[in-house]
Amino acid sequence: GLASVLHAYGKLSPDELAHYAVLNLDLGTKRKQVGDLKGAIAYYQQAIAMNPDLADARDHLRLALEQENDIKIKVSCAKR
Repeated sequence: GLASVLHAYGKLSPDELAHYAVLNLDLGTKRKQVGDLKGAIAYYQQAIAMNPDLADARDHLRLALEQENDIKIKVSCAKR
């Protein structure tokens, strides 16, 4: 679970963390492309946790959250 992932972070070198952050960013982008915003957001958050300086991950996360909010608003308006 999450505890084991967090524990593993302490065992990764800064280079490994940067590498895995980019992989998570790429996975997030792939999830977003197929319409899985929740999955994309989770990968972007993981990338940021691994490398807080990864500006692309923060930008993609912000955009994904904005898209997710737009969808929630449209759905709630359609239900009225």
